[in-house]
Amino acid sequence: AVNTSKNKQLNRVNVLGIDKHFLKLWDTPPLSPGSDEAIISRNTATRLELKPGDEILLKIRKQLKASDNAPFVSEKEPLVAFRLKITSIADDEQMGRFSLMTNQSAPYNIFVNPATLQRKAGLQGNANMLLVADPETGDLSVQKLDSLVRKCWKTEDAGLHISSLAGKNGFEIRSDRIFIDENTATAVRQSIPGAKPVLTYLVNKLQSHHAS
Repeated sequence: AVNTSKNKQLNRVNVLGIDKHFLKLWDTPPLSPGSDEAIISRNTATRLELKPGDEILLKIRKQLKASDNAPFVSEKEPLVAFRLKITSIADDEQMGRFSLMTNQSAPYNIFVNPATLQRKAGLQGNANMLLVADPETGDLSVQKLDSLVRKCWKTEDAGLHISSLAGKNGFEIRSDRIFIDENTATAVRQSIPGAKPVLTYLVNKLQSHHAS
């Protein structure tokens, strides 16, 4: 995160895509950020010397659906940079210190429009975390939540795609994550009798021969 006018920079910040439902968690929330807007925590504003109306430059890495430790995944995905207008500063009693980590130090938070974050990260329509609130009735058990997810969950939500094999009486299941993890593979084998795992290597070796 960079304040280019003051040449101030933070190398590690939390960029969170939030909507109106997240703002309901706070007594005096700011307005939800628009497509080219951002809300920043008080400590972020102090370190970068930013105030409402200023611009902040964010640099984030394009994300892949594949696991970070999967083969063929580059350690350095391309950076994408974009500017956002600061609409407000979130104090600690609002949502400035929001964090799901058990860390006593205040995080450097930057709250943005979720659609903007998805588009810039290259993951439209995806999220890497969903927060579910317990209603006032207090009847949201793990079992009920699981049953609700089952009603709407699709294979595409897990990055899986099922297609028929041309000329064969069968189907194949592919994953956006390059490899199908062991838990998913086990579930497929248990649910579909006769399912067989297949591993395909893209290439084993590249070699160049020069004629003498």
